[in-house]
Amino acid sequence: MNSCGTCVHWSLVGELGQMGYGQCAARPMPQRIAITTAAQTTCRVQKYVKAPVKVLRERENAKGTLL
Repeated sequence: MNSCGTCVHWSLVGELGQMGYGQCAARPMPQRIAITTAAQTTCRVQKYVKAPVKVLRERENAKGTLL
């Protein structure tokens, strides 16, 4: 599935990132800072790119299991 949590563009930032919500780097500004998504959200911008395993592991370590 093309979920945000497995996409290279998804990033956990700020206070909401600590709660498991990320922002999509594929979205243009200022939309990017205004929209956050959970890891399970399906890609809505049609720019999904599977993140490397290393990135997925770092996300898991940052906030437990987000996926």
